[in-house]
This record gives sequence, structure tokens and C-alpha cells, in this order.
Amino acid sequence: MSNSTAAHARWVDEPDQRGTWAILSTCIVTITLCCWSSVYPNIPPRSASTLKKEMGKVNLFLIGLLSPEMYLPIALGQWSSARASVKRFHEAGYSNWSITHAFFADMGGFLLQSPGSEMFPIDAEQLFWLVKDEFIVYPELDIEDIEDKNFLSGWIVNSSEATCLTLPLTFQIPAYV
Repeated sequence: MSNSTAAHARWVDEPDQRGTWAILSTCIVTITLCCWSSVYPNIPPRSASTLKKEMGKVNLFLIGLLSPEMYLPIALGQWSSARASVKRFHEAGYSNWSITHAFFADMGGFLLQSPGSEMFPIDAEQLFWLVKDEFIVYPELDIEDIEDKNFLSGWIVNSSEATCLTLPLTFQIPAYV
């Protein structure tokens, strides 16, 4: 017969040490911020309401929270499409076309307006054929201009994370004073 004195996992209160709630809340905040900051939905139509624009990101965020494995096939498909686009543009002599340009195009960043119609998004493959067949001029767009479009979301995530991670420390300091 074995003599086992292993303690069972239990809830640990906060006042004396880092408790269960501090560990769980830090994990929840980290997972939430990771899911939110890793999601880049397609650019919504200009006619979409503010609520509809935000719901696209919220829906992808919820998918990441509830079923993170769903991100992998989506990301692989987008990455494969972007790589094929870069290869196609480079073979045609457009060496400054990058993976960033390809992702930007595939998420609806390039708009086309034909006479008598409203603007509509075109993806990287459509853009390639329009440029190759000389229907439109190759768009000279710097990577910095594309990356600058996402500054505000990154700032909000970083500020929220800093606030959430320092609040437990702020509340614990008076307990020790």
C-alpha cells in the first residue's frame, strides 16, 4: 500500500500571495488580447455602418476564442494566395510587390471604379491581370503606407494590455503597505 500525501489543487485566496483569480484573470486578459490583435478582417465596404464594420472583427475574435484551430486553415489559405500573388508579380517584372501588398489586396485594400459604377474591391489576382493586360497602371504603394493603416488598433491593444496587467499590481500594493 502506498502512502500518498499529495495535496489536491484548490482555490487560493489573494491577500497573502498570488491567488487563483490573479492567475486566471491574467490568462483571460492575455488570451483575449492575443485573439483581438491577431485578427485582421477584410476591409468593409464604405457603405457599411460602423456597427457592421466592427462586427466583422468581433465575429472573427469570437471564433478565435471559441475555436482557435479555425484560424489555421484560414491563415494558410490566405498565405498561399499571397505567396502565389508575389510570385506572379515578380515573374511579370514587378519586383517591389511584396507579401504585404498581396495581403492588402486580398483583404480589399485596392478599389476599382469603372465609368458609371461605384467603387468595388479587387483582389491581388484580379489586380495582376488588369495590370498585365494594361487596363490599369501598376499601383505604386509603399509598404509603410499599408502598415500605417493599422496603427490605431495596435495602440488600443497595447494601452489596454498595459492597463489590465498593471491593475492587479496597483490593487495589491496597498495591501502590503
